[in-house]
Amino acid sequence: MRRVLISVLALFLFTGVFSGICRADTALPANVGGHEDIAVQTNIMTVDEAVTLALNNRTDVESASLNWDAADIASRIAWETANGTGPSDLINLIYEADYNLAAARTNYETRREAVKYSVYQKYYEVVSALDDYDAKQLALKLAEEKTAISELRFQLGMDTKLAVYQAQQEAVAAQANHAISQQSIDTAYISLLEYIGADKGQRPDLVRELTYEPLQITTPETRINEIVNDSPSVWLAEKSLVAKDLTREHSASLSGDLDDIQYEQAELTIITTKDAMRQATRNIYYSVLSMQEQYETALQGAKTADEALRVAKLLYEVGMGTKTDVTAAEIAAHSAHQAVDSLSYQHAMLVMAFEKPWTTSGA
Repeated sequence: MRRVLISVLALFLFTGVFSGICRADTALPANVGGHEDIAVQTNIMTVDEAVTLALNNRTDVESASLNWDAADIASRIAWETANGTGPSDLINLIYEADYNLAAARTNYETRREAVKYSVYQKYYEVVSALDDYDAKQLALKLAEEKTAISELRFQLGMDTKLAVYQAQQEAVAAQANHAISQQSIDTAYISLLEYIGADKGQRPDLVRELTYEPLQITTPETRINEIVNDSPSVWLAEKSLVAKDLTREHSASLSGDLDDIQYEQAELTIITTKDAMRQATRNIYYSVLSMQEQYETALQGAKTADEALRVAKLLYEVGMGTKTDVTAAEIAAHSAHQAVDSLSYQHAMLVMAFEKPWTTSGA
């Protein structure tokens, strides 16, 4: 009888009833750099620093810059060569050179913006992997605690062997998920570092949550029209219209009727291109507004989860809660903050997509 009482007392102690003797480690997990099974790093790389590295190291950006330089030289040569030629040849030659120059500049600027957006995506993928790792670590901790309790309850005759097997199976699954999440971190890091031209063996600490800056526009339709007019696809359509106009005025090889038809087609292309871009941009704008509401909700959810964790710790300290209660509250709090982290990056990328929709579509 005494042996049974001692075992029951041990169960109570393990589950945290006498918390002054048995304490839980209730601190939320630190950045992944603090984990023992991942190389410790003390250097921090912000997303803006990652963007700068990518813009300085990527060959596609350098190639676009060289194309712009070459187009600039070709434009100057065209102006020099055009001296002394006929009016029609002069106009066509200069227009073509200036068009190529403007196209090269537009391509360079668009490429830089596209690279910036891609860096944000890859940076966010690492942050998401880090948050997921911490979540899986907490899930493993809870599964191990439940397994230990189940095994002790079985020894006391308070639970079945099946319950023990089920708890052990959940712990094994949690361990496997934890290991997979660690592999996901390495994959995401390599993808980011390779893209920005950094050493793939590094594991710099990243900023988990971006500073949230809500998009506030007084006259949305005015801003949307400005974005549409800045679109490279609209620019290309307008340049095509100018080319058709020049052809209609200076080319003798095509009939006037055909020239007029092609000119009208170019005008329609501008209209349809603007309409499509305007609708796409407007859709993104309302998606941004919706996400801003989600962010505020998630922020409140994180505050609520933090308070629930504080209460769980307090109850544990005074002997009215268990160790698993605290771990479960830790998981809920981490999940809430993970949602805030995720939305901060998704919002930033969506705002970028609104300001320059063509960077996300490859236009």
